Amino acid sequence: MRLQSRLLKGDPELEACLHHHDAHVLIGAVGEHVSKIQAALYLASGLRIDANELAHSRYGPSTAKAVLEFKRARRIINWAYQNTEDDVVGKMTIAALDMEAYRKERALHRPISSPPRLADTVGRGGTNFPNDIATVGGLLWAAGYGRKADYHKQSFQSIATIDWLPPGPLPLDAVFQGISDFVRDQGLLPDYILTPDSPVLYQLYGQTLALTGSPQWIEPPSGTRRWAICDVAKSNSSGTCQQKYLDETHNQDLKVTPPPKLTVHWCGIYAAWVWRQANTLVYFRRLKKEEEGKIYGGIWRESPNQYLGHSARLAYLAPGDIVVFSPNGGRNHHAIVTRIHLDGTGQIPDLVDLVEGNTGGNPPDTSVVQQTQGMKLANGEETMFYSVTTFNYPGRVF
Repeated sequence: MRLQSRLLKGDPELEACLHHHDAHVLIGAVGEHVSKIQAALYLASGLRIDANELAHSRYGPSTAKAVLEFKRARRIINWAYQNTEDDVVGKMTIAALDMEAYRKERALHRPISSPPRLADTVGRGGTNFPNDIATVGGLLWAAGYGRKADYHKQSFQSIATIDWLPPGPLPLDAVFQGISDFVRDQGLLPDYILTPDSPVLYQLYGQTLALTGSPQWIEPPSGTRRWAICDVAKSNSSGTCQQKYLDETHNQDLKVTPPPKLTVHWCGIYAAWVWRQANTLVYFRRLKKEEEGKIYGGIWRESPNQYLGHSARLAYLAPGDIVVFSPNGGRNHHAIVTRIHLDGTGQIPDLVDLVEGNTGGNPPDTSVVQQTQGMKLANGEETMFYSVTTFNYPGRVF
């Protein structure tokens, strides 16, 4: 017999605990196997553990208390030599923890999910509301950051798709250090602050999902700017070009009703219009002949009046962003990303759902807005995107 849950199986010390009396885990133990026991206690029963014991992977008094509570609730007693429960993890206890973790993993796996919603900013210099600190601490903990002990990130794979709170609050300095360590590993500046729409939040979420090996479709949490953009796009995902798309994005010189026929490809105009309906005030700038080669055309902020800035680092692509690509090569077609798909092996989306204007294979005057599901984007210079976060924080291009 072997352990079954993703959280516990394969750990040599816990597998030994399942089979040998002399491999019991008790007060004073330190190591990754203790972290897994702490995670299993929370996963099974929501039992909370002291932050310092979590940070050091130590089986201390609060871990022992949680073990005792778990065993009392289930009357786990070896009647051969006991008449009451104790605070030791032995054969019966590790088997019970494994069974409950396994059932919870199976019951709570979701094919579509969202990153946790933050109320405000988190990090050194952020607002740092307590609930946001706990949420980000949970993500960091699940992804293997914010802890002082040595570990293998695989330890936390089951927590990743189930709950964003670790089994006890991480110390504030551990959360800040975890954020710095994570963004450093992504090649960003260590003073980065997480926001409700931050692509780094999606990156961190993606890393926890990658540990599960389970594919997931990712949508933005409700109430965020990204969610508002996606909601507008999906609510306006059919029909031909409308005059309001042109008028409201500084392109009122163009007319939908002929003569003359509309000949301008309006996919970028439509994408800018969608952002504007979500109070993200941009417009689509068409370059005059004398401007070509001197400035960028495309998505511009309205105030200050400047080019938004684009990125080709698809690891930071998130729902609500405007992606620019072409099935035939080059970068000329704009679309709103409404969902991203992570295949469980990495953090770059392998598929995306889109709402795109000026499509359908027709000339611009008869082309349409449509939803496209499960599109595979080319990773490299043939694809770029405009990030919602770049609008929120001008100059921050990923």
